[in-house]
Amino acid sequence: MNERPAFRPKKSLAVIVFCTLPLVFEGLFAWGQSGVPSLDPSPKQIVVSPELLKDPPSFKGSGFKAGEAVTVELGLPQGLKLKGMTQEEPWVGIAFAKADEKGEFQCKTASTAILNWFLQVDWTADGKPDMTKAVPLPPGSYRVRAVGMDSDVVAETGLEILSQAK
Repeated sequence: MNERPAFRPKKSLAVIVFCTLPLVFEGLFAWGQSGVPSLDPSPKQIVVSPELLKDPPSFKGSGFKAGEAVTVELGLPQGLKLKGMTQEEPWVGIAFAKADEKGEFQCKTASTAILNWFLQVDWTADGKPDMTKAVPLPPGSYRVRAVGMDSDVVAETGLEILSQAK
């Protein structure tokens, strides 16, 4: 009586590998199209002043899903609570973009982010910024990240905030 075992390890392994290879190659192909996510601020060092409104920091990124919304966020040091916030937040949105067909984007820091988060101004009753009560972010090394809203892809880099010249 010649009985063959129902489970043959070598053949089963070959079937598993053969069936999963297309999925692996598809994943590598998709990854290769978008690449490793990156974020590049310009400039990499800023002085927080009203001049930022005239020439806001800009960001370029790549490695995101084509057509997805991307938010650029500023990481806040532990213990820093911004004006108007009821609690300490680790990240605040500063810019928004939509990735192109290559998964790349470009955007500039929103003026509201400069006023609310970088300068931390007060607002008058008629909705104008009161620069006399501004409390600029303290100098230091900050983190900036871009987050893909559909893909959850994250690219992170540094941004240096320098002291204002007196």
